[in-house]
Amino acid sequence: CSLLLRRARLTLIFLSSRLLSHLRAAGVKPGNNSSEPSRILIFVLDKKEASRVEQTLNQKGFRVAAIHGDLSQSARITALEDFKSGKAELLVATD
Repeated sequence: CSLLLRRARLTLIFLSSRLLSHLRAAGVKPGNNSSEPSRILIFVLDKKEASRVEQTLNQKGFRVAAIHGDLSQSARITALEDFKSGKAELLVATD
């Protein structure tokens, strides 16, 4: 069981560092408050991963919202509006 947990943490760390390097390459920085915010859509495989990626990016200082099956319709609409308005520069969604 602990080996499985360690493997999951390593996978998440690897995914996070790869994602962060892609975001840096795209010019997206944590706390970016420019008048023309970047908008990037990130697709993940399932709702657990969507929550993990959203949480990780929030901890790194990015303005991020997520849309997945565990959210109410009003929460999904709010997340989408935040993304469209630029309040959230990243939107994590299940494919």
